[in-house]
Amino acid sequence: MRTSETAPPPSRRWSWILFAAVLVGLMTFVLSPKIQEKFGVADYGLWFLDSYAVLAASDTAAAGGNPDLPMRMDHMHRSHHYSDWWLGLRYLGVSRADNFLVGGSWVAAFLITACLFLRPASARQTLWYLSLMLSPPILMAFTRANNDFVVFALLASAAIALGRPTVPRLIFALAAVALATGLKYYPVVAGVVFLLVRPKRRLTAMGLAATVVLGLVLADVAPSMIRRGYFYMPKTIGTFGAGMIFQYSKLNAREILLSSTVLIGVFALGLVKTGWLQIPTQEKRDRWQDEQAGFVFGAVVLVACFLAGLSFNYRCMFGLLLAPWLWRQAPVIPAARLALWLTAAMLWCDGLYYITVNSLAGSISAEWDRPITHSWILVTQVLVWILMSMLAGWLLEFIFSAWETWRTDTKIRVQTA
Repeated sequence: MRTSETAPPPSRRWSWILFAAVLVGLMTFVLSPKIQEKFGVADYGLWFLDSYAVLAASDTAAAGGNPDLPMRMDHMHRSHHYSDWWLGLRYLGVSRADNFLVGGSWVAAFLITACLFLRPASARQTLWYLSLMLSPPILMAFTRANNDFVVFALLASAAIALGRPTVPRLIFALAAVALATGLKYYPVVAGVVFLLVRPKRRLTAMGLAATVVLGLVLADVAPSMIRRGYFYMPKTIGTFGAGMIFQYSKLNAREILLSSTVLIGVFALGLVKTGWLQIPTQEKRDRWQDEQAGFVFGAVVLVACFLAGLSFNYRCMFGLLLAPWLWRQAPVIPAARLALWLTAAMLWCDGLYYITVNSLAGSISAEWDRPITHSWILVTQVLVWILMSMLAGWLLEFIFSAWETWRTDTKIRVQTA
């Protein structure tokens, strides 16, 4: 029987092939307005809209303006929705005139770190990764140069560093998570990855360090986070979040958060109790893999963002961090095989809707458009809920294993004292 220990070694050749194939795919997308239209991607007259908005906020602050208000300097007159850390770009000497350079660097950081982290080992694995990296949410993020690319690059770099958890690498990983948290708040949940640290003494040290460092970062960005709050998100195709399935209810945002958290928690515990999500014992106790760290990063970010509220579906790009661990576990964990398909579905379901509807433009009457959209949302959201429940269950498995390691090490120390 094949085990995760017998997985083929990574090959740089396939990583280069993946990188080249993604570049070809992106260039084809850029040069084909018809493909962009089919995928439902609009550039609103300016590529790299999101990096432009961040630079507009920096320029507004430099000019003495208030970026919390609709900005005259932004192409779409948006207000700044992120932390004040982004306003420091003005000290680096960049402005809106450098948008192509800044947005392009974010895209490049995403592509490079993604290919370095994924490291496919076969043609089949490369094709699957290619389908994920050219999925509609990532194409949308590419069109806009969304700053989630920066967060992804930081977390992927941290996961790569954790492949060999020496003290300098652990410090680098914590610094990367802290920077990501300071930029976009939600990566603070990625601190849970330090529960994977072994042995107990190092786990304790990194747990305390992560608590202090991330706590200080949150304290610093809390004023801007509270001041700006959440911005309105339409509950329609292209939106990610548990609230999508509650859009036909009369629950308010707080009630949706509570209900979603309870439901995901119950589903996750149920899956853990059945043993269906069981992780190989040697991996829980003894092994440290960058794949494992990346999986925890991706799982905790996706589940937290799914429960916290609605966001554009390019948040699903963190599904790429799940891919290597799921691929390696698929031969021995049936749930991992299902999760492989559900990850692809999460990244492609809304894009398939746009491709289908835009291909049938004029063939669907107005009276059928709304029911079809609502039905699609309900069906696809069930798939996303299943995946989120599985991810939450695996996170519980890792947390339980960390507690077991702590308890076992403590018992051994007492017995040998």
